[in-house]
Amino acid sequence: MMINTNKLDIAVRFYRFFTNLYFKTGNYDYWIKGIKALDEAINLRKEGY
Repeated sequence: MMINTNKLDIAVRFYRFFTNLYFKTGNYDYWIKGIKALDEAINLRKEGY
């Protein structure tokens, strides 16, 4: 099985990971990290990844 490990996929996985941690723990720091990962995913998408 091939795993897609391009930059966009990794950024989206980080977004999901950190937002899930936020919803489980309520720690706002995880939410901020998730938003930063989402911002990175948006920028990568604009670049064509």
